Amino acid sequence: MNKNQKIFRWVFIIFTVLMAILAIQMGMNTTAPWNKKKAAIERIQADSLKK
Repeated sequence: MNKNQKIFRWVFIIFTVLMAILAIQMGMNTTAPWNKKKAAIERIQADSLKK
């Protein structure tokens, strides 16, 4: 394996890991479409408790 292939392979691995981390992070901070009503109700209740 020559030097260019090794560099490409490492860049590919690093890029893939970063994209996986980004996808997981976005998924954790996003509400699924089927949970939007439940999330909205919880948010309204939390806001009313703060006041």
